[in-house]
Amino acid sequence: MRTLSLVFVIALVVACEKAPTRTEHNVSVRREIHDDDSSYRSTVWDMSVDSVSIQFTRFDVDPQAIASGSRKLSDDIHTVRFRGTDGQNALSVFNTFSQWAATARANHVEPFSKRISSDFVFSYGGSEGRLNETFTEHDIAKFSELLKQLSEVNAERLAKESKAEQEQSLFK
Repeated sequence: MRTLSLVFVIALVVACEKAPTRTEHNVSVRREIHDDDSSYRSTVWDMSVDSVSIQFTRFDVDPQAIASGSRKLSDDIHTVRFRGTDGQNALSVFNTFSQWAATARANHVEPFSKRISSDFVFSYGGSEGRLNETFTEHDIAKFSELLKQLSEVNAERLAKESKAEQEQSLFK
C-alpha cells in the first residue's frame, strides 16, 4: 500500500510539472457608431466582444474631445451584457424588442412591462419602447447595426487571442 501511495504522489508531481500554464489575455475587440447631431454632445454606441461575452454601451462625449483623441465622458453611461460570443442571445432579445415595440405602437397599448428573458425587460409607455428602462428603440437599432459586424469582430478577436498564445509560448 505504501508503494502504491508513493507511485501516486510521484505521478501527481510529474503531471503538475508538465501541465502548461495558461495566461489570461483579456483580449477584447470593439466597434463604435457615433451620432454627431449636436456640436455640444455626441452619442456613441459601442460593442465590445471578449472571450465570454458581448457588451453594448451607450454614452455621450464632447465632440471636440473625440477630435483631439481623448474622451470626456458624461455620467450617462449605460451598458447591457450578453453571455456568449455567437450573438444569438443579443439577436433574439433585439428582435423580440423590435417586434413588441412595433406591436405596442400599432395597437396604441397602455403602458406595461414584460420580461423578454431572465435578464431583460421590455417596457412600453406613451409611444416608446425601452429595454431595461434604459435603452430606447433608437439605441436598439444602433446595437443591431453593430451586431451585424460580429463575425468580423470575432475573427479579429480570435486572431488576437492566437497571437497572444504564440507570444506566451516564448516564455516557457
